[in-house]
Amino acid sequence: MAIIKLSNAGDAVTWRIKSASVVAGKFGSQCRFENDSGDLLYISEETAGRQLGRIKLDVANCAGETLTFWRSENPKGGAPFWNITVADAVDRAAPVQSKRLPPPGSKPIKGLDDFPDEAYGESVADPYRMPDAPPPSDADAPDWVTEKPTRTAGVAPDAAKKLAYITSYLDILGYVRANAKLTDEVAIQAATATIWIGLKQEGLR
Repeated sequence: MAIIKLSNAGDAVTWRIKSASVVAGKFGSQCRFENDSGDLLYISEETAGRQLGRIKLDVANCAGETLTFWRSENPKGGAPFWNITVADAVDRAAPVQSKRLPPPGSKPIKGLDDFPDEAYGESVADPYRMPDAPPPSDADAPDWVTEKPTRTAGVAPDAAKKLAYITSYLDILGYVRANAKLTDEVAIQAATATIWIGLKQEGLR
């Protein structure tokens, strides 16, 4: 058993939660999260409650969920922000980790069927294309995209949106790998997540 501390922007862990409870701490009430391996993570009760509320959970009912805890940069220069999201399908399939991991995308994905079906018909919607622009072709893909996505037509709208969502993230990851001159995989993943979050905050995805 170990107490895990995530102190810096980019620090993250993905855990299947064994138990969660509110305990008295040195600086006030804290939420204590325990994973299946017995490792512990403490977050202030107020912060944990606010973050869990965003994903429709609370301390009493988050046991059994697979959650990602991560710190994101504070643009005002203070302590990094805490974030709690439901782990996506890739994180759920991976072994439980208690070390520094790359933070996930900022949009929580509670399940593989939670995406809305509306607005998807003959082709995959492209969040980066202006409304009046012609649809992109495979020839438009930048050099750092190693595999061009398969466009799903008319069937499985959920799968089509998942493909568009994942492809957008992988495109950014490929761009960072090709252009950021970073060699550490954790730094590459953290930079990708920062850009991903920034795009959402600017309304670009």
